[in-house]
Amino acid sequence: MNIATLILVSCFASVAFSYPDIISRSDWGAQSASKYIPNLNHPVEYAVIHHTASQSCSTIDDCKEYIKNTQADHIESSTIGSDIAYNFLVDENGNVYEGRGWNKVGYHAGVWKINKNSIGIAVIGNFMTEEPSTEAQDAVQSLLEMAVDEGKLKSNYKLRGHRDVKSTACPGDKFYDRIKLWPHFYF
Repeated sequence: MNIATLILVSCFASVAFSYPDIISRSDWGAQSASKYIPNLNHPVEYAVIHHTASQSCSTIDDCKEYIKNTQADHIESSTIGSDIAYNFLVDENGNVYEGRGWNKVGYHAGVWKINKNSIGIAVIGNFMTEEPSTEAQDAVQSLLEMAVDEGKLKSNYKLRGHRDVKSTACPGDKFYDRIKLWPHFYF
């Protein structure tokens, strides 16, 4: 190895990659699940990306309130029931919120076979005509890397948009066009 290579390797070795801090269920005021939710068997094969098809929230407090209301709606829903559907949610500032978390089967894809073999990540907002912020996209990608490194998601996982597994416009046209360019995208 020459001196330039050693310096380059040394520089990269000193840069520590940082995963996103995850705002826990207790920190956003989650209710307990109303019914038993089965555990995921790790590592799962798929990551399914969503948007909430709603307004974005601009502060952590607003986002916590939005997520609490979403959870209440999902619990009251006859189809979703028991808890918030997603494993994680991300706001436009790049904050990550624990939904069902790493270890519980989500109800985000509408297809049991996919739900029990995937992590569902929703970005808060409507991304039909514009992409989520760079901060939100970076947070989603960092969360995916974290999932792989922690053995929650296979290293050769398949990334899909919600529309790839169910008839829906989710995760929005602009966001879908963007995730098709991400590593691991699979249609």
